[in-house]
Amino acid sequence: MDDIIDALPKLKRNKARGPDNITAEAFLYDTPRLMAHTGILFSWFHEYGSLPGDFTRSIIIPLVKNKSGDLTDAENYRAIMISDAITKLLEFVLYDKLVTASSEDVYQFGFKAKHSTGLCTGILKRIINYYIDHDSHVLCAFIDFSKVFDRVYYWHLFNKLLDEPLQFCYKL
Repeated sequence: MDDIIDALPKLKRNKARGPDNITAEAFLYDTPRLMAHTGILFSWFHEYGSLPGDFTRSIIIPLVKNKSGDLTDAENYRAIMISDAITKLLEFVLYDKLVTASSEDVYQFGFKAKHSTGLCTGILKRIINYYIDHDSHVLCAFIDFSKVFDRVYYWHLFNKLLDEPLQFCYKL
């Protein structure tokens, strides 16, 4: 139950309901009894190492990227998935358990919890200045992954999902 209590504040209020039609508020304002039952359910998932197929359902909705752009152009849309609130709660509980402290993480500058990219920017400037001061060329490559899922070929993904037989139980 402590893990669930820690994960509850991460659920967002006033969001769309998932396929089970239950909002996040049902868990945010639940009783200790419901929290205990949810904890038992999550413990069973962990003990048996699987999730029921219905637990992994979601609704895919297309969102317009540019409302003043061409609304008939498929490239002007991106997909979002709406999951059940209980699935999101389980994801938050699991995420806290899966955060690593591996040696590779110390070399990551950006997009790291409680860290600024200021250090990375300062080091990059010093490296560039070093090579310029020594009359050398500086070549840099930057990758913006902020809209990486806008580049996913969804029709290919959907066809793959349709070709695979549906399973009723997913292994963790």
